[in-house]
Amino acid sequence: KLDNVDDIDMESNVLQPAGVQLQPCTYTIRVYKAEDLPEMDSDAFDGIKRTLGMHHEHADKVDPYVIVSFAGKKLKTPVIYNNYSPVWNQELNMGVQIPTMCEQLMLKVMDKDHLNRDDVVATSFLHLTRLSSEDTDDEGFLPTFGPAFVSFYGSPREFSSMNMDLTGLDKGYGEGCSFRGRLLVQLTVTTGRYPNPDEFIKAIDHDDIYACQQFLRRRKYRTFVGFLEGCMINPADGPIEFEVTMGDYGNKYSVHHASMASPSTTQPQNAVYDGQSYYYMPWRDVKPCIMLISHWEDNTFRIESLNFLLKIIDTLEENIKTVNLLIRSEAPIEDSARGLMYLLDTLIDDLNKELLELPPVYTNLDEKMFRLRNDDMRTISDEAKELRENAVDLESAMEEIENFKRRLHTIAVEPQNSIPDLIIWMLVGGRREAYIRIPSNEIMFSPEEDFIGKSCGKTATYLLKKPCLKEREFHKSNWVLPAKLQLFIWMGLDDAARSSSHRPYDGEISVFAETYENQIFVPPGWTTKMMTRPKWSDVTGKLKLPKYCFETPTGWLWDDDWFIKPQVTYSEMQSALMTFQDDVYETVTRLPGGNWATGEVTWTTVLGENHEEKDAVTCPPGWEWVDDWQVDLSRAVDEIGFEYCLDQSVTGYVPVEKTYHLHRRRRWVRNRKRNPDLKQRAFQEKIREEAKEGWEYARLWGSKFHPKQRKIDLVRRRLWLRKMVTTNPDAEPIFTFTEDIHLSQDALDQAGSQKAGHIPDFYSPRMYITYRESHVYQLRAYLYQGRDLISEDASGLSDPYAKIVYGNQSKATKIIPETLCPTWDQTIILDGIQIWGCPEEVSKHPPSVVVELFDYDPVGHDFLGRAVVAPMVVIFAEDAMTCRLNWFPIQRGPQVGGEILAAFELYLNDPDTHIVPSLPPVIDDVYKVAHAIAPEMQHTRIEILTWGVRNMKKFQLSAINNPSIEIECGGVVKSTNKIKNAKKNPNFDDSSLFFDVYLPIEELYMPPLNIRLLDHRSFGVKPLVGTHMIKSLQEYRRDPVAMVQTIREKMLESGFGDAEYSIDMDFADSAVEAQHQGQPA
Repeated sequence: KLDNVDDIDMESNVLQPAGVQLQPCTYTIRVYKAEDLPEMDSDAFDGIKRTLGMHHEHADKVDPYVIVSFAGKKLKTPVIYNNYSPVWNQELNMGVQIPTMCEQLMLKVMDKDHLNRDDVVATSFLHLTRLSSEDTDDEGFLPTFGPAFVSFYGSPREFSSMNMDLTGLDKGYGEGCSFRGRLLVQLTVTTGRYPNPDEFIKAIDHDDIYACQQFLRRRKYRTFVGFLEGCMINPADGPIEFEVTMGDYGNKYSVHHASMASPSTTQPQNAVYDGQSYYYMPWRDVKPCIMLISHWEDNTFRIESLNFLLKIIDTLEENIKTVNLLIRSEAPIEDSARGLMYLLDTLIDDLNKELLELPPVYTNLDEKMFRLRNDDMRTISDEAKELRENAVDLESAMEEIENFKRRLHTIAVEPQNSIPDLIIWMLVGGRREAYIRIPSNEIMFSPEEDFIGKSCGKTATYLLKKPCLKEREFHKSNWVLPAKLQLFIWMGLDDAARSSSHRPYDGEISVFAETYENQIFVPPGWTTKMMTRPKWSDVTGKLKLPKYCFETPTGWLWDDDWFIKPQVTYSEMQSALMTFQDDVYETVTRLPGGNWATGEVTWTTVLGENHEEKDAVTCPPGWEWVDDWQVDLSRAVDEIGFEYCLDQSVTGYVPVEKTYHLHRRRRWVRNRKRNPDLKQRAFQEKIREEAKEGWEYARLWGSKFHPKQRKIDLVRRRLWLRKMVTTNPDAEPIFTFTEDIHLSQDALDQAGSQKAGHIPDFYSPRMYITYRESHVYQLRAYLYQGRDLISEDASGLSDPYAKIVYGNQSKATKIIPETLCPTWDQTIILDGIQIWGCPEEVSKHPPSVVVELFDYDPVGHDFLGRAVVAPMVVIFAEDAMTCRLNWFPIQRGPQVGGEILAAFELYLNDPDTHIVPSLPPVIDDVYKVAHAIAPEMQHTRIEILTWGVRNMKKFQLSAINNPSIEIECGGVVKSTNKIKNAKKNPNFDDSSLFFDVYLPIEELYMPPLNIRLLDHRSFGVKPLVGTHMIKSLQEYRRDPVAMVQTIREKMLESGFGDAEYSIDMDFADSAVEAQHQGQPA
């Protein structure tokens, strides 16, 4: 038995099929060098290395070597000590037999450790199917690669014991969340011989090293990221900032971090509670943006060729969806055929376009892939032309088109893209909490429209996720959405950045110098004396930045004087909302060994800051209370709403009490709504007065700042900005200072300076996107029904409801009890949605709607999944087309969670020029789905013949003796009688079930029919044994009029004559029953 599962070599034990003829070959892997490896040793090991004579001042804290594994064989390079960018120039020759039945060649960078096992720096794989072709003609070739860089991803780069639980990412056990270096390698395969023992590891020839230099020419790239919206943020215990990195560029904690034209992080800000469920970033009309400058190899040919193929596939997939929708909705055959012809014509036109020609410098794989892609495109084009001429059956034609799509996917890969992915991190209080990885080809600009990345220069929605190992993807903690971002991203060569638009269409990019004014409270008032931080500083308080010390860089001028940036006040946060939920936490503290009854009770915010007692909270002007204070039981809490912890500053809260817990708290909530009849002039004046001074307050400098002053606040700060304009587009806005500024050693370490007592001679200003106009919109979410949802209750069912989230507003549907296929038939209306920018740009790229499904429980609500949908934007309601319901998939992590039938409309709601349509009908205080949108219903009778049960296995270790069946369709549930003893007689006494229900006429909207088997046991227990779902009833549907006509024709054939006969419906029903005898639906 192995002590470590990592010691198991799977590839060395792969079985070879009988009769396969093997031949010897040599896999040659040339390892040239690595770049930007992370720090792997802590300062604690410096003393040990000094004792061993291996310590050097300012030495790089990594001792790397490379292991290459394939088909059970392993070779490794020598160790290079204390080097973040080691150069090996080693050739590894590995003898194997082909075919090997192994698909991946593993590259693993290791860190030599003299005390413990060597650490894994990062792992990457070369997929041989992407580096070769199995074609039997001249286009087939053996695996080949490079020379090119392979990017490595894994756990966060900065060395910390907190990252130890994510070290599995460094071994390839999940999606890497951080860049961990690049490795320059080359792969060639030679058949017919094995390498000699002296050839296993040897130095690369100098001529080959020199020839490799032609592939290493660097180009300057600019990446622009505009943060337009940040919402659906979970409660955070510190300021939130977003970091943009590509490779090691932009990593604020990196040991290789260098100066840039602008900071790689947004300004740290507190998230604002939206009054309903989540928090959001108060960016409003001034939105942060980042310009990241990096240097990479020129991969234009590879990336643009990949984007060209991906665009063909995207167009093909959209057309396939359209044709399939026509087929499923039983559209006239002429319309489906016309859609098929359009699909084939578009595909043929796209495939007849020319790929980019090979550049002057290219690898062997570049040449092979260029020929393979051209050959496959011509072949698919010819087959598509033949299919267009000879297609006679829609289904067979669509199967052939699906085959075209699969073949295009095989050539739409680019393993030699040496530009790393763009990674955006959300940092909370300086800690990395969530991230999103965006492939560089998706955001790459090209002068030619066909070669632009699909997300380049567009506004898109991105859902952040927490780092986790692959084995924990199904864990509940990873289903929570950390944040949703609306981003504008553009990347391109430096020359293209000057000649093209790389900013939002209707936003102005502004560059600001910034400094914070700091004060403390010493009775009787606020002062700058006796402060532990400078009067003027950066956001951390460690860097002294007086306003008079800023000197404009060369090529830049001041555009205006210094001004205060107003903070978003508590009152202003609620100004656009119609409903709001106030909350306060009842916190109880006890001594070790004590009880909660005698504990100290305080009232706090979610961050633990003091708050007035709930009964002392008053309703603001212009609002009125809707209900009384209630304990929030919709979270992970116990029966009375408490959650527990040892120390809230060290550990998180849990819903189960332990004897060592010293703190507990529960959340009280109270809802209020805006009252339009009350005068709000004084209230609006209060908003303006609060925002005028721009101060934000906190108890201590390390505490979280907030816009509303409280009695316990002892410090405050406000942000001053000064705008700059450029006179030279090539000039970088890096400041110099007019005086010498002294810092502590801690601040120097953070600033990256090695010289004590002085700051670096530069300071990068921040960039913002400024909008001049905003518009108010109304979102209408039409949720009709769901199907095949996930079961979370012990009964095997759920009590589902949906929550619609858009921007900083959210609202939930009604709860449908005990079902996996709910029918809500409800319209959710979100009013007063403020979106900055012109309506035309919003209509092109609207923010996405997030639909989250939950299972209602008295204590806590289980998450069932979410869907992300782009709404249909309507600028002028009179010109709007009728919205159409569609099925949208539900995802819960990697698990499919069913589908919802819904539609979403976003109306421009300007009272002067744009009027939204009238509201849909209201039934039981719920807006129904509008008649023009809802499916057309038909009165339907369902007949089901239930014979009995067969071959029933044990359930919960007990035999199934008294089963019954429940049938559910369209919200109607019918049950059979239970079988008294399934062992003696497994049939039902009454085998017929009849019930009437209204069902849609179109098959696309048809709800499923659910069959549930229950077992009746002692004490009234009825466990759910199993379920089955029939997604479509269309094949079982019968037209009564057509059936009566059939009966009449049979009667005439039987000799009743040609006279008119009236058919009694009871007789027709009995005839139908006789016709279907023995054929249960």
